[in-house]
Amino acid sequence: MISPTLCARLQSAKNLLAFSAGVDSSALFFLLHERGIAFDIAFVNYHTRAECESEEAHAKKLAQEFQKKCFVYHSPPIPHNFEHNARVVRFMFFESLVEQHGYVHLLLAHQLNDRLEWLLFALTRGCGLDSLLGVSEEIRHTQNQTPYTLLRPLHAIPKSALYTYLRARNLPFFEDSSNTDLRYTRNTLRPWLISLTDSFAPQIARSFEILESERVQLFAFEAMQVERLLLCKSERAQAAFVASKALKRLGYVPTGAQRKEMERQNLHCVLGGAFAVGFAHGFVFVAPFLRRAIPKPLKEQCRKLRIPPLVRPYIASCPHVLQRVQQILTFES
Repeated sequence: MISPTLCARLQSAKNLLAFSAGVDSSALFFLLHERGIAFDIAFVNYHTRAECESEEAHAKKLAQEFQKKCFVYHSPPIPHNFEHNARVVRFMFFESLVEQHGYVHLLLAHQLNDRLEWLLFALTRGCGLDSLLGVSEEIRHTQNQTPYTLLRPLHAIPKSALYTYLRARNLPFFEDSSNTDLRYTRNTLRPWLISLTDSFAPQIARSFEILESERVQLFAFEAMQVERLLLCKSERAQAAFVASKALKRLGYVPTGAQRKEMERQNLHCVLGGAFAVGFAHGFVFVAPFLRRAIPKPLKEQCRKLRIPPLVRPYIASCPHVLQRVQQILTFES
């Protein structure tokens, strides 16, 4: 299921697996182990279901049995927009581990059904090619000054194949009870998606591969990340599009109306009260939006650097972020 080329790459690097104890991440855990690939695991407990404590205990036990480090984060309550905010929480946790322990790869267990599900939902929202395809199999990031690569080794594998793999070997995994709740639209689609991927998995995977290759050519995107700030080189005409991609990397998917608002405001605006965007020095700036006063010396430093006003509170709140931004802007000028 994991290509020999990718196996060789993983065998020579330090890897961190995002582990939930579900079907997908459990299958990836044992596939990596079978191939002699060293890795540690990171588990986020959101405390939203009765099973969460059992899943955490299972993750710890599995890590101990296979001699791996198990990092656990207990999320505070997330009262609003759970899926988006939960993603922000877990990626902040994962990236803190990458930076602290020097992991080269962050491994996620998204599979073919996930890709198809995303595409169908994106179609219902009126998205373009880049948004329809969703996340890529491989994305290079920089956390502060620590580069790492986010990898999805199961991107071309249908979910049913993961069930078959685990059951044939009597390997343990948990089922998320919310996956059978028909109040969620995605659960009404999943039986149909399973039938489709079971019948046409190679063709669907090949279509995604071709589309991904075309996307890379059409939408080249490079970003420098310092904590939760993204700096992206861009022409003014492409700034709103680049900002949308940067926001997605930070876990926020802007609506069509928000993209139009960014264009109307010349990329100086706040989206959903959560992220501030701006444009200066040929860079798109995207950062969490903070409402806080900036000490006068830092305010003057930001002004002299011509940092967009809405992102200044976040940049000024982290001295090392401001220092890094100054280095980047000085080098580029």
